[in-house]
Amino acid sequence: MLIIDDYFKSREQSESQTMRDKIWDAFINDFMTRLAPTAIVIILATPWNINGPRQRIKNRMEEDFNFPKFKFITYPAKAEHYEGEGIYPGKYLFPERYSDDWYEQQYSTLGKYYASSLFDCSPTVRGGAILKTDNIRYHDSINDFPKKIIYARVYDLGHSGKRKGKKQGDPTGSLLLGFRKIGMNTDLNIPILELWIIDGTEFRENSPRRDEKIMMQIKEDGLQVPTVFESTLDSIDAVKSIRAKIKNIKKTHSVNVRKAKAIRIIPLEVVFEAGRVNLLKGTWNKRFIQQVEAFDGAEDGKENDEFIDCMSTAYEFLVKNNAKQKTANH
Repeated sequence: MLIIDDYFKSREQSESQTMRDKIWDAFINDFMTRLAPTAIVIILATPWNINGPRQRIKNRMEEDFNFPKFKFITYPAKAEHYEGEGIYPGKYLFPERYSDDWYEQQYSTLGKYYASSLFDCSPTVRGGAILKTDNIRYHDSINDFPKKIIYARVYDLGHSGKRKGKKQGDPTGSLLLGFRKIGMNTDLNIPILELWIIDGTEFRENSPRRDEKIMMQIKEDGLQVPTVFESTLDSIDAVKSIRAKIKNIKKTHSVNVRKAKAIRIIPLEVVFEAGRVNLLKGTWNKRFIQQVEAFDGAEDGKENDEFIDCMSTAYEFLVKNNAKQKTANH
């Protein structure tokens, strides 16, 4: 008997095409080759991705008559999605332990894309318009914004060289933003967040003009506002250079980025979907919405995505790295 328990360590891992291929190769070449003439194979796993091992097994069974035959047993959270023998005693699975309110909170916390996998056991294709803009809330006054949270100015430094599909290099983008924790999903260990964005900037300048603009912006924001730079393999030298120039003015921070954009933005999807994104009205709103609506998870999309990178970097710095909450005077 051979048993696999959760071939993906996390939902983030399931979003990586490289990891999906690697796990499938290990399943075919390392795991299945250990079968005895008479054997049982049991796989217990969440079907996180439509291109994961579960779906690939189904495809191989349809394409190749000699491929081992698997029986699929699925227990989705909702009774309406269950297609097996018998019926659920209630609207959801295991009502003796989990109430309807509990399930509704989980669905709200995860958002449609991830709930379709974790709870409905029916993953969907992740396509364009990953971040929903329909429910964004706009504010006329800075007085609407919460005071007792950290607001940080986060930068994604531009590249002067032309990129595939673009007529010119990427601009430097920045957002002045903060997160407010309004609850905690203790079962999933996921904070329930609001996103508050005060300002966005975007400009194309080479160093040293770029660095001069950034230093002017730092002074305008105030020295109490953390300054954070996204540091990638492409920008690491530029980030080190500008941080060295600024160190006499204030301490700055950098967040090393190595994961794909589509993975880094995962925690913010439900924040947009649930209508917990707040913008201070300004001329920058239009460019922000354009980038958000155009973002499809691609590393080098046709549309610039500086604001996307700034949001995911801010999440890493302000939420994931557990920055201490304090009042920012805005």
